[in-house]
Amino acid sequence: MAGPTEFGLFFTLLLSWSFCATPEKKVCQGANNKLALLGTVDDHYQILVKMYSNCTVILENLEITYMTEKHDLSFLRSIQEVGGYVLIGINTAPRIPLENLRIIRGHSLYDDKYALTALLNYNNSIGQGVNQLPLTSLTEILKGGIKFASNDHLCNVETIQWTDILNMKSQPKIKEESNSAEHCKKCDRSCYNGSCWGPGPQNCQKRFTQASGSRPPEKR
Repeated sequence: MAGPTEFGLFFTLLLSWSFCATPEKKVCQGANNKLALLGTVDDHYQILVKMYSNCTVILENLEITYMTEKHDLSFLRSIQEVGGYVLIGINTAPRIPLENLRIIRGHSLYDDKYALTALLNYNNSIGQGVNQLPLTSLTEILKGGIKFASNDHLCNVETIQWTDILNMKSQPKIKEESNSAEHCKKCDRSCYNGSCWGPGPQNCQKRFTQASGSRPPEKR
């Protein structure tokens, strides 16, 4: 029969295994460079890769700028939470893969107003620009508003019900251009309120289902 020492050792090993089996969140500092280009475009890309790779939580700001169609942006998929603001600017990459971003806290705001900003994401001289911004997991922006400006190739964002995401008690600024490009496909018929980040049922805007004091009732 096993004694107290053996049982204690077994319990310790079991507890250690359970901690190891739980994936840890990687917390990263983030950036505060706004629209500044850090060296060449390729230098800038390498800095972003180093700054955000494998990050789950960004303490400060998530700034995605100067990305082109030749850059692999899969390193952004791990990001789930941003403490400050999200800036997506001066990109020509066709898709910014932030499908796992769930919450923007807005501890700091772009231009002191916006928690989410997307601007100047096109280059008409080469006929390229961001056309997909799949924020399919985003359900909460706790502080600050949104700004979408000069995104000539961006699709479907004008269908999003921002009042279901923003904390309306904070009276956030909402500035968006509703000029979806001609090539854009419509939202899937199954999307609630006809709101989506892109074509297909997988890109429908998620409805907020948890109780939250910061969430106004949905408009019908």
